[in-house]
Amino acid sequence: MKLLSESEVRNLIDPDEAIRASAEAFRLLSSGSATVPLRTEIPLPGGGVFFIMPGLVADKYLGFKLIANRPDESHPSGLHTVSMILVIDAQSVTPVGLLSSDWFTDFRTAAGLAAATDALAPKQVRTLAVYGAGKLAEPSVRLLCRVRNFERVILVGRTSARVEALAARLRNDRAFAEMQIDHDVSPDEAASVADVITTVTSATEPVFDGSKVRPGVHINIAGAFRPEWREIDDQVAGRAIFYLDSMSAGLERAGDIRIPLQSGVLSRDRIRGEIGSMFAGDIPARRDSSEITVFKSLGNAVQDLYLAGTLLSKDGITAPIFNLEA
Repeated sequence: MKLLSESEVRNLIDPDEAIRASAEAFRLLSSGSATVPLRTEIPLPGGGVFFIMPGLVADKYLGFKLIANRPDESHPSGLHTVSMILVIDAQSVTPVGLLSSDWFTDFRTAAGLAAATDALAPKQVRTLAVYGAGKLAEPSVRLLCRVRNFERVILVGRTSARVEALAARLRNDRAFAEMQIDHDVSPDEAASVADVITTVTSATEPVFDGSKVRPGVHINIAGAFRPEWREIDDQVAGRAIFYLDSMSAGLERAGDIRIPLQSGVLSRDRIRGEIGSMFAGDIPARRDSSEITVFKSLGNAVQDLYLAGTLLSKDGITAPIFNLEA
């Protein structure tokens, strides 16, 4: 069994490969080639949560991810997180590898957002607005900029120090040398000028006025993961077409979906289906240039297991090998 540390995982992951793997993982989930039960959540003392996310993908990768987090204002992201993934060969029932997945989780989530954006956003875009400056913000900016040629990135966050630090990191990166990076724009103004909006916040209530969103915009919602939390308001919910990573999880766990459905603002026929069904060609993507499309990501173990299995199958891994039969 291979053991991969945080640094080894970072060195092994190729961004474009991760985006392709996310699209394929979603396709497998929606085509019935993956079994992914709803995740188990255990509240922890002090406001933290322990998640258990099992799955079986393509009769090949069996396993689960464990995540424990708790609020920690001393941490740059505001959360202290421990995460790991165990991958088992489904045919031989032999452990393949155990990898640290703190950074991996953020990266695979961002890769899923990038895959959805590549499929749903207009080809000609100028401005990306990212709400949130925690762990998910930077990989989201980096991977979204691999699928669209943005000229401007607007960073919006509640903690000015974190937003300024993220803006500085991006400005100091040669990959963003020709890009305008702003962090002093109001939430509503950002929503009014953005072509693609991505929310990766810890907010429990909408983070911008949805009436400001222009026709044709694509929105990724990846922060709120509880039935009573939401990042978009009724103004968006009443106008947009929705794609979910998982219908069952989205309808049960996502406040951005449940709340407007229950109030009648969102009608069921405007939930077009799972993003994986779109990748499989079973449902359409954007139908016209005026549609506001929304991808709601809760995160799914199929993404973890497929990408982790892909990494562990690479040749030349020099990580320690642990023999369970020794």
